[in-house]
Amino acid sequence: MKIDLHIHTTASDGELTPMEIVKKCNEEKLDIISITDHDICSGVKEAICNNRYESLKIIPGIELSAKYKNGQLHILGYNFDLDNKPLNDICSLIMQDNTNRIHSLIDNLYDYYGFKFSDKDLEALFNRTGNIKRPDVARLCVKYGYTNTVKETFCNFFDPIKSKIVKKKVSLSPKECIEYILNANGTACIAHPITLKKDDDELKKYLMELQNYGASAIEVYHSKHQKEYANRLLRIANELNLLVSAGSDFHGEIVKPNVFLGKYNNDNINIDDITILSKIMR
Repeated sequence: MKIDLHIHTTASDGELTPMEIVKKCNEEKLDIISITDHDICSGVKEAICNNRYESLKIIPGIELSAKYKNGQLHILGYNFDLDNKPLNDICSLIMQDNTNRIHSLIDNLYDYYGFKFSDKDLEALFNRTGNIKRPDVARLCVKYGYTNTVKETFCNFFDPIKSKIVKKKVSLSPKECIEYILNANGTACIAHPITLKKDDDELKKYLMELQNYGASAIEVYHSKHQKEYANRLLRIANELNLLVSAGSDFHGEIVKPNVFLGKYNNDNINIDDITILSKIMR
């Protein structure tokens, strides 16, 4: 089977609509996918409701961001109740917070660099359905020729002014993220552990803490994980009795040009390693 349990659409910061993702996954002959947009359920709901490919199984998914001081802590949720009110309510608050921060980012891009976008493009950005994220603005910068790539936009323009952007008003702890997923009857999975910037011993200790909160899986196979690192994660997962997941973290060729649906740094992954399926396919 071909599996990809970490995919983004235009509902958050991906480039393809939910139905374009579904069509492309079918063309790539994927068997099981999960659309895991940031802090929003609408993309995966649309995909599930309109999926006409019997060979393609779509699992409900989401990616929540947690407070973390040294790197990025993202927590994936799988096979939860898409209509769970507390989860959708907190996602709505996060979305409004994100929108306010994007307004602040755009204002600062003008103030510090003179970057200006048309009223038409800004109206399209803020009136679309979904969660507006920084890659959406980065793509506008590339479109207008202010920068060449999304990565360059972040490094050379977003990062230097990040202290000027209005602060988050809604910020969830790791425990809160996991609880929202569990209370919606879902499975919590730690995304791309490489972004936690911990050595193996530190990572193992931290994962045990997240386990105590209710996390039960770890994303071993990911587009950022080289084979040797994935093998180390697999050993840790087995030692801690964590379920193993796999996801490309696909966004599209502009945001992540070398990330492809259903592909990792290890095309030879063993399907038997992906133990999370035994839980989220129920």
